[in-house]
Parts: sequence; structure tokens; C-alpha cells
Amino acid sequence: MRRTLILSLYTLLSVPLAADHTGRYANWDRILIPFARLASPLPGENGSLWTVHVMARNNSNAPMFITTDPLLPGEICVQCRGPFAPGETADPSSATMGLGQFIYAERAADVSLAVRVQDVSRQAQTWGTSVPVVRESDVFTGPLTLLDVPVTPEFRVALRVYDFDLFDGREVKFRLIDSASGVLLADTRARLSAGFNGDHRMVGRVPPTFSIGNLVAEFPQIIAASRIHIAIEPMTPGLRFWAFVSVTNNETQHVTALLP
Repeated sequence: MRRTLILSLYTLLSVPLAADHTGRYANWDRILIPFARLASPLPGENGSLWTVHVMARNNSNAPMFITTDPLLPGEICVQCRGPFAPGETADPSSATMGLGQFIYAERAADVSLAVRVQDVSRQAQTWGTSVPVVRESDVFTGPLTLLDVPVTPEFRVALRVYDFDLFDGREVKFRLIDSASGVLLADTRARLSAGFNGDHRMVGRVPPTFSIGNLVAEFPQIIAASRIHIAIEPMTPGLRFWAFVSVTNNETQHVTALLP
């Protein structure tokens, strides 16, 4: 009886939010955009006003769907634009909840994607920061390390970790280490959550994530170091994940992305 209960609980906790590698997603390449597409600019610190630009180009010789809503054969795309014509460049995304979103491209498509985050309150000074898109070949199944992360008062530092699949509640462990001395400053586990409050329209669009918006505020003990590195290790078997750090200057609001 106890064994049956344990197996039942394991099965329940392992159920994905939606069919993952088969079914609806079988004929599509999943691409992670590590910033949510905003319906309107988002106010931030010191008068900043943030927006995210997403552009896609169909490099194929045939019309192809590049969409947030994967289709099964014979389905009509209701919530997305029509297929991209050969050579067409446009924004394929729509506003999402959460800290990032998935874009899907037909497997036969040759697709280029560009993502840029910009403080439009200072758009005369900067065109923003280019942020990578994450394809299946870019994800990690073992430890990754984010190097040379500043923790001085001039900057705000945010950490984001993404589950590339559609499972809710899988875990990572991360350690904050003084880059100069190698001393371990913090060691904790984190749960990656879809975080869209039961809105199943977002299933397949929103990656399960874990984020810390201000690393120094969350772990004040790291202030003694001027630079740290962040070691992240998957705790759940089968986890495919990706992570990055954004460093924002408190005065200029310029953003730097630190990548694995």
C-alpha cells in the first residue's frame, strides 16, 4: 500500500503541464525567449520604461508558421498571425505572463530570431541590449556556471533559471561563490514554477522559471565580495535548463547579459 502511494505521488508530481516531446509539439522546434513579450512598456527603477522587441525571419523557400501556438495537422491558427512568407520579417510573438516565453517554428523552417530589451525612456541614448534566444542545442542537463558577476552598489543583479520543457516544480541547486577567494557564500535549492496561476491558455507559452530580481537584497552576505560566480546544478533527473544573469547599472539603466 505504501509503495503504491509513493508511486502514485511520483507519477502525479512528474506529470507535465502539456504533452511535451510528442503530440502537439512533435513537429515544432521550441525556442526560448528569456524575456516576456510586454503588452506595453513596463515602468522600472529611476524612471526607466522597459520594452522587449522580438523579430523573426523566415529564411525558407516556403511559407512557414513561427508562432506561440503550435498547431496539430488540420488545425487553424486562431490566436496567431498567418504563416510567414519566404523572406518575411515580422514580430511572431504576443504578450505573455511570466518571465519568458516559448516561440515555435515548424521543423522544416530555417528561422532567424532577434530579441532586444530596451529602456525607451532613454531611447535617444541606447538601442538596448541584444538577448540570445535559446534553442534545444543550447540547453544544459548538467552543471553550468555564470562567471564574473558584479555585486557592487553600482549595479542591480538578477538571476533567472528556465526549464526548457513543460514540467512544473522541478528543482535546481545553486551556489554563490566569491570569485577571488573561492569561498562559498550561499548554497540553496530552488523550484522552477510555471507561475501563471492556473491560466491554461499559457500552457506551452510560458516556461517554468525561478528568478531573483535583486541578488544582493536576497543574499546580503555576498556584498563582501566584489565579484562572484554562480554554480547551478539540476536536482531533478531529466531536467533540461538554461540560466543567465542580467546586470543593470543603477544610473544609466544599461543592461548587460551574462551568459553560461
